[in-house]
Amino acid sequence: MPTDLLADYERHLRLERGRSEHTVRGYLADARSALDFALARGHDRPESIDLADLRSWLAASADSGAARASLARRSAAARAFFGWAHRVGHLEVDPSTRLAAPKRQRTLPHVLRAEDVRRMLDGPTDTQPEGPDADLAGATGPGADPVALAVGLRDHAIVEILYATAMRVGEIV
Repeated sequence: MPTDLLADYERHLRLERGRSEHTVRGYLADARSALDFALARGHDRPESIDLADLRSWLAASADSGAARASLARRSAAARAFFGWAHRVGHLEVDPSTRLAAPKRQRTLPHVLRAEDVRRMLDGPTDTQPEGPDADLAGATGPGADPVALAVGLRDHAIVEILYATAMRVGEIV
């Protein structure tokens, strides 16, 4: 039955949900892994799998070194699979309704050192000629590329705004 169940689920993902090849492969692998784990623990059919089995499966995955993001994906795949199997009548009860994904580890962004920020804000741009006697007037003189000047001014303004306002890149775009 698990093979037929997985084949039906694969058809559902491909034809009804229109999922990508990568998503189908990942969800099927996770569903197969959960079923194999439970069947190896003595369950003779998928209907006998319960929440404790799914939690044990995730714990075993964590013990084998799976990252939090992988555990979250496996949890989501198990909820999708068992939820589908329950909705279409393959299972009387959905054992995954209370299966929680582990919280993804959030890391803080890297912070620039003060001298890096100063160098970034004060450093030469495409609008400024380099050299000890250079000034902005030299960038606008004869032979200067007006497009490069405009792009350089725009980029410098963007950096200034990002730094001054703590705006996100997506917000300024």
